[in-house]
Amino acid sequence: MATERGALGTAIRFGLLVFAVSLASGFIAGYGVKRAARQRIVSSYNEMRTLTGGLLVKNISASKLKKIWVESDKKTPAYEQTLVAIRRFVARDPRLSNAYIYRTIKKNVSYVVDPGPASRIINGRQILQAKVGQSIGNPSSKLLAALSMGRPSLEDGVFKEPDGDVLRSYVPILGTDGKVVAALCLDVKSAPLAHDLEDLEDSFDVGMFCAFAFSLVLAVISGMIVRRLRATVTEQSSKLGKTEENLAATAQEAKALNDSLVRTLNAAGCLIWQGSAKLHDSKFSWSGKLKHESPFAWVDNQIASGDSFDYLWETLRDPEDDHLWQRAVKDAILRKQEFVSTEYRICRENGESFWFSEQLSLAYNSDGTISLEAFVNDISETRARGEEVRRLAFFDTVTGLINRTKIHEVIALLLTESPRLGVVGIEISNFRNINESWGAEIGDKLLKAFGSTLSEGVAAAGIVGRIAGDDFVVIVPDPHAMSWIVGKIDEVCRKPIYVDGVEIAKMCRIGYVQAEEAETATGILRKTNLALENARKNQSIHPVIYKPEMSFRAKMRVELETAMRQALTDGEFHLVFQPIYCNKSKRLVKAEALLRWNSSRFGQVSPSTFIPIAEESDIINDLGNYVLDETAKAIRKVIDLTQNPQFAISMNLSLRQLKNSSTLSAFNTAVDRWGITSKNLIIEVTESSIMHDAGECLAMLVQLQDRGFS
Repeated sequence: MATERGALGTAIRFGLLVFAVSLASGFIAGYGVKRAARQRIVSSYNEMRTLTGGLLVKNISASKLKKIWVESDKKTPAYEQTLVAIRRFVARDPRLSNAYIYRTIKKNVSYVVDPGPASRIINGRQILQAKVGQSIGNPSSKLLAALSMGRPSLEDGVFKEPDGDVLRSYVPILGTDGKVVAALCLDVKSAPLAHDLEDLEDSFDVGMFCAFAFSLVLAVISGMIVRRLRATVTEQSSKLGKTEENLAATAQEAKALNDSLVRTLNAAGCLIWQGSAKLHDSKFSWSGKLKHESPFAWVDNQIASGDSFDYLWETLRDPEDDHLWQRAVKDAILRKQEFVSTEYRICRENGESFWFSEQLSLAYNSDGTISLEAFVNDISETRARGEEVRRLAFFDTVTGLINRTKIHEVIALLLTESPRLGVVGIEISNFRNINESWGAEIGDKLLKAFGSTLSEGVAAAGIVGRIAGDDFVVIVPDPHAMSWIVGKIDEVCRKPIYVDGVEIAKMCRIGYVQAEEAETATGILRKTNLALENARKNQSIHPVIYKPEMSFRAKMRVELETAMRQALTDGEFHLVFQPIYCNKSKRLVKAEALLRWNSSRFGQVSPSTFIPIAEESDIINDLGNYVLDETAKAIRKVIDLTQNPQFAISMNLSLRQLKNSSTLSAFNTAVDRWGITSKNLIIEVTESSIMHDAGECLAMLVQLQDRGFS
């Protein structure tokens, strides 16, 4: 009995031990398998999320994102094009829920592009559809990592959105300089992952139940335990096999999705190549081959003829661009960067040249090699448009010479290398008459022909540009060549110009300056203009060099003009009269009005000084009206004192007054105001004034004469 009880106790204890060990072993083994399977499922989804985000980034233009950010408007072409690219990408993959783009400035994260629903849950609160530049507030550390460190990151957990639960990941978007421009947020539907994990949990539960039943039966009947254990192990193996098959199917689907996206990019004109690189002791080497057929037939043809892709690409790439590409890749490797963007030219043997943009991703292997994958797009048209914009910005459309903006830039640059450079200014002084006589088309041809002749004349010793109108400049970097260049330009200006086989007579004025130490581009051009203005005023047929007194006279001219305007208000002008007597009667019969200026600042200013300055500006009209009114007033006083109604005073009229349509009205007003007649006013003009613009001047003189003025 005791033995049986002992045996029973031993059996019970052994059964309990077997039960406990079996149950514990089954739980530990099942839990380990479940954890490994779960990690594998999640890892597969994470790889799919990162890969999909990287592929979508290839379709997004960093330059357009910058433009969207600047314009801050969803109704711009850049925004619409980026939005369409994202929506098309998302629509092709049923696993994707949405994708949108963030940007950060000083840790303030804001939306750039959001094609999502009317509202979204951000950080636990619901907001309306994001606007460009709208801050999201309290951005996650994963998003900040993608924006600041420029590498993909994955959010932990599931996010609830109006369209369903999603898994969220971030992929940085790099500009051409390799810096982060923005971050792409990619939402992947979590339902498939949840479904796979639920299947795994079900399998685990079934396994645990079987293990429990198996352990319990094993404790009672060892034979049944062994049999049940074998069946249970077989069942668990079958279920684990199904899980493996599910995982393999998921991986296959992810690969198929990747291949589909790659084919889509390839069909859109994106060349994709894969390869490897190695950097050892500053020695860089790389190799590569096409991942798919090239969208460019000539590439496939040359590879079919026996050339490898890496040989073809390295041979046809412009040598300078190839050097820059290798340097960019080496720098990226040294800095452990994962992405690098470059642009380079491919020059075919037949003379054709193409510009390509390359987005290269780098993966660092344990053996020291670097795996490469590149997406290459033809940007030849974009570059051509950029060159055209640059040409319009810096080159004159009529002559093809550099324009004012580029001239200023070139002088500023050369001053850092040659502080004593020279600048020669040339104007075609009769260009206005040529335009009026021959027409604007001939005028443009003349400018172009003159610019070409000027460029040929100075050759490599000077840089020719057109400031505006009929004004040209020649920049002379070598100060020792200045005198020769000036002489050559003078020689060119004296030669005839032929347009369409017809000689066009031209007259040129030349002014030049030699830069001093610490000179600026603006200062040099101002001095050149002063020298040219001096040549114009003096009608010099020889080149005129800039002298410091020209700046002084220019400054004084501005100061005197300003002072004259104030002097009219302050009453500093006055008239003096030169009397004219009759020899027979000895009576005062008329006088000549002379304008004088007693300035509070400059003292007595000579008429020969201020009259020419006034005639160059519209102030001469105000001075003329003042002289006219004061003269009429003086006539009235003399007539009242002498009782001589024939008394007259003569006054001078300037060229500007003769060309001013309101001059006749001013004379009529003065006569009517002071009660005199037109015979009391005598108008004097110089022959040079009339000859300067005879048509308009004579027309005004005829109107004054018809009114009775002499």
